[in-house]
Amino acid sequence: MLTKDLLQATVRNGKLFPKFIDAQDPQVTADVKSLIESFSQASGRQMGDLEDEVKSVATTPRRKAIAKILLDQCEVIEPSEEILEVRWRMFALSEKLRKNSHANAADFFAAISREVGEPLDELRRKIFSDLPNARTVKAYSPLTESEIVDRYNLSHVLTFLCLAEDVVVTVMDCSIGQKREIMRRLKFHRLMSDVDIDKDSNSMKLELSGPLRLFGKTQGYALRVANFFPFIASLPRWNLEAVVKWKNKKVRFFLDEKSGIKTKSTRSHGGFVPPEFDQVITALNQSAELKVESGGDFMNIGSQSYCFPDLVVKHKGKTIGIELFHAWHRGQLKSRLEIAEKSKIQNLLIGVDRSLLKDDDIRKLCEVSAWFQKFGFEYSQFPTPQVLKRAVAKHV
Repeated sequence: MLTKDLLQATVRNGKLFPKFIDAQDPQVTADVKSLIESFSQASGRQMGDLEDEVKSVATTPRRKAIAKILLDQCEVIEPSEEILEVRWRMFALSEKLRKNSHANAADFFAAISREVGEPLDELRRKIFSDLPNARTVKAYSPLTESEIVDRYNLSHVLTFLCLAEDVVVTVMDCSIGQKREIMRRLKFHRLMSDVDIDKDSNSMKLELSGPLRLFGKTQGYALRVANFFPFIASLPRWNLEAVVKWKNKKVRFFLDEKSGIKTKSTRSHGGFVPPEFDQVITALNQSAELKVESGGDFMNIGSQSYCFPDLVVKHKGKTIGIELFHAWHRGQLKSRLEIAEKSKIQNLLIGVDRSLLKDDDIRKLCEVSAWFQKFGFEYSQFPTPQVLKRAVAKHV
């Protein structure tokens, strides 16, 4: 993120245009190289000294923004608990000497050094070493010139999103795995969203407007949206529309995959889909009793919450989603049961791995949930075709 004074943008016809930089621009290259040189010997230096040196080079808003990006790459040594102890000992001794002595300043400091048992210069350094500018750089993670340019452009977008009141994100040509990952990340970042999937165009639209209006004063929710954006930008086709408050005016902000924003995500192609799903789908469809397919769409389960069923079953004219919870889904299961109990959703079945039921809290939650008693079932490791047939037959 950048501070507002480092943002560079223009406004034309009510639209906001960030001043992105290009790695092919000679002036940009010169700016980046000069700042990289300042950080070449960063390890072992005090942050205050490093910042002072950088200030002499970072003389323009663009250079200041690049400098902040590079400063964020510095890992500092965390202060030890000894600092607090020494500081309190010195304060206590100072008060004692002040009350019982009329010595001059030199004698006063000499007495403190003698009582603590350390040289005065070392004590002065130590008691202030936990201040931000006095901390020592433990390590510096260098960035290439192109990485700095990409980080600069992305930082502008993330900071503007923190100033947003309305945000609508649309992703196109999504695979099933990517849709699952989008929903997983919405949950991870605790985002509330109206989600709409257009099957004809295979697009997924996420409207985040309402919550941002509600929480905009603290900007906490907007920060979650900003943290969510890098994954969206890693997808092949996407666009973002937002209303941003910039210099006391509301302006529109538009981006898409052609804007030059570059991010990396190890899961941008979607999460891993275990082969067990294909095996059980094939086995169930061969029986001709059920028509089963992998979940390719989300379900609105109320309270601005959504789930992405692992399987979708069509039987006797009804369509039912099946969501499976394994041992690593403990926290998600509790939330899902609470929402399902509240919304009384009828077209969703929840399967729970028996290893989860060894947890007393989970087991009790399932036992007292009237909804789970009707729409839930148990399995071991992965549900067999017979387990799924019985679960569906019970509710159709």
